[in-house]
Parts: sequence; C-alpha cells; structure tokens
Amino acid sequence: MSGVKRSVVSVLMVVVLLLMAACSSKTEGTDKASTSPTPSATASPEQTDKPHKDPVTITFSTFNGWGNNESIKLALKKYEEATGNKVEVQLYPDDQFVNLMKAKLATGDVPDILSLFNDQSSIPTDTLEPLEGPWVDTLIDTAKKNATRKSDGAIVNAPWASVPFLGILYNKELFAKAGIEVPFKTYSEFLAACEKLKKAGITPILYNGKEAGAIEIGSGMHYVFEKNPTLGSDLMTNKIKPSDSTDLVEAFTKLTDKINKGYVNPQYKSLTGMDGLEAVATGKAGMFFNGTWCYGIIKQSFPGNEDKVGFLPFTLSDDYIAVTQLFNGQSFQVPKKSKHKEEAKELINFILQPDILKAMYELTPGISPYKGLETKANSWEIEINKYAEQFNWPRKDATDIQYLPGFDTTSALGEQAQSIQYGKDVKKALDDWYQKYADLHKAKRDPGF
Repeated sequence: MSGVKRSVVSVLMVVVLLLMAACSSKTEGTDKASTSPTPSATASPEQTDKPHKDPVTITFSTFNGWGNNESIKLALKKYEEATGNKVEVQLYPDDQFVNLMKAKLATGDVPDILSLFNDQSSIPTDTLEPLEGPWVDTLIDTAKKNATRKSDGAIVNAPWASVPFLGILYNKELFAKAGIEVPFKTYSEFLAACEKLKKAGITPILYNGKEAGAIEIGSGMHYVFEKNPTLGSDLMTNKIKPSDSTDLVEAFTKLTDKINKGYVNPQYKSLTGMDGLEAVATGKAGMFFNGTWCYGIIKQSFPGNEDKVGFLPFTLSDDYIAVTQLFNGQSFQVPKKSKHKEEAKELINFILQPDILKAMYELTPGISPYKGLETKANSWEIEINKYAEQFNWPRKDATDIQYLPGFDTTSALGEQAQSIQYGKDVKKALDDWYQKYADLHKAKRDPGF
C-alpha cells in the first residue's frame, strides 16, 4: 500500500524513500495505472460538488507503493464523483520515481500533480507552483516549515498522510518466546535481544538489502550530532568531511554489526521491504527496520497480523535515545508546467478538507499533520508514544532534517550506506558520498563549496 519504500546526513531522503520503499507493494512498479474502485466513505465534500462543464483528465504520478494506498484511492474516487473530472494515476517503481520526476521536470514532460516528500531537496522547488487553501493555516509548525519554499516563502508541498515514526517493527509472539523485554533503551540492549532471538532459532532481523537506504541512520544517529553540536553546520559549509568525524565513522560501521554477528537473513541481498513486512507480520523474523506507515500495509496485505506487531524507537548509542518522527511524509506538488494547474490545485484542496481527510484516516489510522483534526492513532503509534512519555525521551525529526535542514545530501547517501553493508570500506563509502554532494553544492555555489 504505501511507498514504503537519509547520515548522518540525509538519511531521510533515502530512508524515507526507501524508507518508504522499504515497504513497497507486492505489485511490481509499472509506468501507469488507473485508480481502482474502493469502498465509499461517509465523508461529504465541503467545497464543490458540481461537475465541471468541461471535465478534464488530471494525470497524477507517485510511488508504486503510495499509489496503492487505499486511502488515496478513496480520496481520488470521491473527487471524481464530486467534480466529473477523471484522475489518471501513473505509478512508478519506488526506487526510481524521484529521479524520473527530476528528469521530467527538467524537460517539461510533467504530470499535472505529484506526490513526493514534504521537503525541499527531493526535487527542485523552483519547478513547483505555489499552493494555497484553508488547510495551510492548520498545518503543524514543523510540517509547514518543510512545506515552505525558502526562496520566496511560498507553500509548495501539501501533506496528505499521517506524521509517522521511524524505528523497529517487532513480532510480539517471537519476542515473548525468546523472553525479550521492551523497549530497548540502548544499542547494547538491542544487540542482546538479537542474540536471544538467534539462540531461540529465530531470524533476529529481516534486512532488505536489495534496496538502498538505512533507517538505522535516520532513527539511530541523533547521538552523533547531540555529542557534536557544530557537526551539522560544519558539514553543510564544507568545513569537515563525513569521514573526518570519528563518531560518524563509528556509527556507520555499526551498520554491519547485524550482518557480521549473523543476525540477518542469509539471502538479504535479494530481499525487499515487502519481504521484511511479511516476515515480521507472519513470524518468520523478529524485527524489521521501517516506519509506522507500514501498519496500513500489513493490515491490507496480511490482514489480522497488524496488531501482532509492535513498534520501538531505536538508537545506535548506549548513552542517548530519541523518538524519531518524520514531518516530511507524503505530500502533493503541482509542477509549474502542469497542463491542468488549476484543476490540480482544486484536487488538492478537495482532498485536504477535514471530512475527506477523516475518511482517509479511517482506512489508514495515523497522527495527522493538521491542527484540530482528530484522528485515530494505530496501535504502533500508541505504543511508541507511551514509551516517549514514560521515559521522557526527546522527540526528534529524522537525522538529516533535524541537523542538516534544507541541505541536499543526494541519493548517494543511501547507496553508500548499502555498499557499507555489502562490505565496502566505511571511510571510502563516506568519501564517495561526500564527493557526490560536494559536486552538487559547488555547482550551486553554496558557501564553503
């Protein structure tokens, strides 16, 4: 259902890309697809309910996983019924969509509306139309900041999905069988739990090595920046390279612990995020790194198993832990070269009405990024919120957004994180990643580069 599929430094992009591709749908990505019928909702539109005199077909492109989300299918169906317009849904492979859209935006061969991340680095924001509507004033502060183009203060992203958490999905029955107590407060406790699962004959972690990215970085590396308060600004102004930081090198090296200690599935190089969800939901593995948006995916793909899975925060440190929440989730964008810009903006404003959003959250429970919109949290969100309150753990955004705000770390971060787990030297991988983002920022003439 959702595109489930970023370092120190960019983890979120890749994480949340592959973080959200880390849970891609069972269906293979295709170039195009049409919305399929979904159950009707009780919500009624508050805006227009009269068909346009001249109906148009709006093209909508997104990740394969996101486009298969039942809640977005419902919203698009309600829009078509209310306006008489049609929506042609174009779905692309989760690991290719961002780069494909960058290419299309460069050539002008664009869809009328996109759904990408609520950030400033996935695609060039100067290619996007400003958006406005009643929903803008109700966005929570962090989400609104992410949606705002820095060059002119225009809102260019329109969030439609919940504000998810990053961390560990775990199978409750397998944990009970191995005698594991939750939550983990330290990295050592996490490794000890892996050892207990292994001794009980259970695969501790399903690692989706076929996909680039490392959610462990996005959710577990806050301690590096908390320990080194100037590290983020030093990286963003080219005063230091990632490989110059011993703490960063150590943190990235820990990515290989789960492999070197035999805690992952032997065939990890061939597995995807959907394999990870199936394994943790059906009891084939104890844990899988991803986000709370996967609750809806398991509910849809492995019905009855979603509440057999729990959700935990994660840290790569024995001295610091934070609860990681993503404010750059699924959002709409309208390209400046869209053929139906006004209709695309009307579609966004239609879907972001409270009644439509509530109907969407009924299908996919979650925490809304809009003030005053009461929604039902799913059991995973309830659990991780409980730990945050019980232990007074700080809530942080993903590492790149929290400590490298607005800095384009490029997709190379996820690719190099993957290569480290395939055996590449950590410093070499960090240097290759640095070269990629340094070239980009040098071309943009950013300070320090």
